Amino acid sequence: MKSSRSVTKSKSPAVLFVPALDDWLTSASTIPSAVQRWLSLGTQEVFAHDAYIGQLLLGQPIGSAALNALVDGADCVHETIIEVALVSLQPDLNAVWASPSASVSDQETLDALDQLFQAFELSLSRAPSGRMYVSIPQTPDVVFSPLWQVQGVSLDELMPTGADAKPWVSLISESQILLHQLKSNGAQTGGDSIWPWGMGRMPEPTSLTPRLDSVVARQPDLINLSQWLGVEALTASHSVLPVSGELTEWLGEPGIGADEHLIQLNAVVKSLMRRLRWGRLKEVELATQTRRWVLSTAQVWKSLG
Repeated sequence: MKSSRSVTKSKSPAVLFVPALDDWLTSASTIPSAVQRWLSLGTQEVFAHDAYIGQLLLGQPIGSAALNALVDGADCVHETIIEVALVSLQPDLNAVWASPSASVSDQETLDALDQLFQAFELSLSRAPSGRMYVSIPQTPDVVFSPLWQVQGVSLDELMPTGADAKPWVSLISESQILLHQLKSNGAQTGGDSIWPWGMGRMPEPTSLTPRLDSVVARQPDLINLSQWLGVEALTASHSVLPVSGELTEWLGEPGIGADEHLIQLNAVVKSLMRRLRWGRLKEVELATQTRRWVLSTAQVWKSLG
């Protein structure tokens, strides 16, 4: 773990991180007034592809694979890092559906995957955490779908795209054949397909300075990177409102739909807007994994005329 280089950041924003908000906004029948007002007033920024953790914690668009590799102690500075996960597949008459796998691969499977990657002139490395990575000198022209998007989505919609995507699509297809054969022979494969994702250029660790003082979240990648940076990281059993210099992850409640979630979020947003109006907060970011809307005290007062 790195020693803390953060200082009190009284001028830092409060960050309300709502990972599912994009889905709720798409699925809900209506958007409550306070949420709609925030989206209208706030300055919107779209994050670089799969770089939201770097944007939120560091203010830099660094791919999640590079940051996870740093936390895992990988020594690949200035190389491009791609994380390799395993996903489960469920075919039906219409499509093949994918979801992240939580199972562990046995040594036979890991050895076979090593050989497969070598056939594609790639080297697969494994960290003590169990994560798998590929490091390459140059960044290919390819877009990978983040692992957090791989949940009950058709595999065809998620495959890599771009000028350099063809060998990666072939690698994924070959891995499915390999893992199917291994599973048929009794191996504990841990999944049905590899999934490359999170591509990013690994930075010099000493160049990373956290922009926040504390994080209250449940997401492991967010917690692990915060701790590595020396940022106070807590796991909350219930949602709390962020203060200046703090990121709070807001997950809502299990078992309710988009409309109900937005109604609950609406009350939270109202409270944050009141704090902005009273000057208790100077700036608040409402963030998802793809974008954020930044709202300041000045913007709130200007909207009041």
